[in-house]
Amino acid sequence: MQAYLFDENTKEYLEELQAQIDPLESEIVGEDIYLLPANSTFEKPLYPKDGYKVLWNGNSWEYAEIPMYDTKPELTLDELKLTKRAEINQSRDEAEQGGFEYMGKVFDSDQVSCIRISSAAQAMQMVAMSDETPTITWTCQDNSTIDLNPQELIGLVVALAQWSNSCHQKATTLKAQIDACDCKEALDRIKWE
Repeated sequence: MQAYLFDENTKEYLEELQAQIDPLESEIVGEDIYLLPANSTFEKPLYPKDGYKVLWNGNSWEYAEIPMYDTKPELTLDELKLTKRAEINQSRDEAEQGGFEYMGKVFDSDQVSCIRISSAAQAMQMVAMSDETPTITWTCQDNSTIDLNPQELIGLVVALAQWSNSCHQKATTLKAQIDACDCKEALDRIKWE
């Protein structure tokens, strides 16, 4: 699970961290419980915006206008690359969690939906061991439904994994292009499409 670090004093967003699992609490509760590092939150920060800082107000992220000066320092190429990488990461996350196609339908792929898909597939495998031919009726992103048998439900899990992988592969390719850029104009041409 991702956590988002902010400066202890200014509360300005700094970076994304990987939260660690608390083994003791996880064992007690029976599910993964994550430790929240100091000066961080599990809430995803706002997308960077020119002329604004992204600050944690104690409850949520907010924009704070950066005061305008007569001379605005230009970002270095490395700083521009970091910003572009953050933009690609956000686009990747939005695409990955925006839904995927399977059997002519679009299925939700947000974090909760992924857990439900995996849980349903596991449950269906257990029932499939009996003499019954089980099906599950799944509600798709457009609120239509589809009946899935055990093999189709496993296919749904595979399609979800392939979708996630394709989003990450695309992001990796774009980040390699970012790393190879030698000017701002080249960076500006890199887009998630």
